[in-house]
Amino acid sequence: MDPKLNLSIRPLAHQDLLDIWGYTNTRWGEAKADKYLLALEKVMHDLTSLPSLGRPIDSVKKQCRLIHHNQHLIIYQILQNEISIIRVLHERMNVIEILIQ
Repeated sequence: MDPKLNLSIRPLAHQDLLDIWGYTNTRWGEAKADKYLLALEKVMHDLTSLPSLGRPIDSVKKQCRLIHHNQHLIIYQILQNEISIIRVLHERMNVIEILIQ
């Protein structure tokens, strides 16, 4: 079995997570916001041992992969010794436009 990779969350992805928590908290309350964020974080941590779990999106952003969780898309790169989370975007957002900026 391959060793686990480290996990890094880039600043834009960190802000995405804060925004997701804030929106969920406003709509459904703190407990649901915490639960949803923990679920997203679990998926991200799962990627450290199963990095190929997401599908490649090279046609949109080179060397990136995407995994869908509930209504959010986690966009990440597999680097030499880490999984780097680039963005966490709602599925209704114009993901292609956001990623090519």
